[in-house]
Amino acid sequence: MDSTVANLACESYEGTWTTMAFAIHRATRSKTKLSLVELMGYTGYAFRLNVNEEKVDVAGPTAFDWDAYNKKALGNIGVRFVSYGTSDFTPPTPDELTLAISKIQESIDKEQPVIAWDLFLPEFGIIYGYDDDKREFHARDGTGKDGPIAYEKLGNGELKELFIMTITDYFEVSKVERLKGALDIILAHALEKEEGCPVPMKFRNGLQGYDAWVKAFEKEKVHPFGNAYTIAVLYDARRFAAKFLSDVRSEWQDENDSVVSYAGIASDHYEDVAQLLLEFRNIFPFPEGGEPNDPANRERAIGLLEKAKESEELGIEALQKMYAELER
Repeated sequence: MDSTVANLACESYEGTWTTMAFAIHRATRSKTKLSLVELMGYTGYAFRLNVNEEKVDVAGPTAFDWDAYNKKALGNIGVRFVSYGTSDFTPPTPDELTLAISKIQESIDKEQPVIAWDLFLPEFGIIYGYDDDKREFHARDGTGKDGPIAYEKLGNGELKELFIMTITDYFEVSKVERLKGALDIILAHALEKEEGCPVPMKFRNGLQGYDAWVKAFEKEKVHPFGNAYTIAVLYDARRFAAKFLSDVRSEWQDENDSVVSYAGIASDHYEDVAQLLLEFRNIFPFPEGGEPNDPANRERAIGLLEKAKESEELGIEALQKMYAELER
C-alpha cells in the first residue's frame, strides 16, 4: 500500500462527511463511473475549507454559493445540472413546491436521482424514487438516513428552504483537462480567488480559513458543536485529498514524471494535514464538542491549526507546480 495513505487506510472511502459530494456521487456514479475518492478530488471538495471567523459555527462547511461552485466542479467531471430553490430560510410557495415535485418526478422517471438539501436534517442527499399515491419521495442523505419523505416536507425541513439539483446532461472530459480543471478549482479556493463564488460575510476560505479559525480561538468565542463538526468535515476531506493525490501519482506513472513527483509531494503534505486534524478531532469530538475555550485546549488547537496550515501551504505549492507543468 502507498506509504502516503497507510496511516489513514483503516478508515473507509465509501462515505464522506461532505454530504454534497456524497449526493453528487450517488446521483451521477452510474454514468461517470468515478469512485468517491475521484469525485472528491476532481470537484475540489476534498480541498475545501470555509470558516466563520466569529465563532466557527456549524454552517461553515455548507455556507457557500452551491450553484456557482458546482457549475465548475461538476463541469470538471462532465456533468451539467439545473437547480431550483428559494432564498435562504424561505419555504416554497405552493406553486414553487408543485414545480419542484414535477421536476423531481420527471428526473426520476428518466432513472436519474435528484440532489436535494435538508431532507431529514440540514445536509445534502438524493431523492431516488416516489409514490404518487402516498405523495412520498424515497430519499437518502449523506448521514445514512434512508426513508420516505412527504411531498409537503420538501423545502419545509429544519431550515425551511428549498434546494434541488437535477442532472440534465453528461459529456466527456479528457484526463489532462480533468486534472487541470481540478487543480484550477483547488488553487482558486485555497487562495480565495474563486470567480463568481464570493466568500460569505464573516467567512474565510482555503488557507485563510486556518487563520480565521485561529482568530476565533484567540477571541475565546468558538462554538463547541460548530467547531467539532467543522473539524470532522475537514479531517475527512483531507483524508480524501491525500488518497486522491496518491492515486494521481499512480495513474500518471507512465505519462509524466513531473506530475508523478508533485502528486507524491502534495499527497505527503496532505497526509500530514490529515494526521494533525485527527489529533485536533480527538480533542474536540463530534457531537460532544469538548471545551474549545478552555485555555489549555485553546493553546493546543492553535498550535495544530498553525501546523496544518504550514503543511497545506506546502501541498498547495506542489499543486501549483503540477498545474504549471500541465499548462506546458
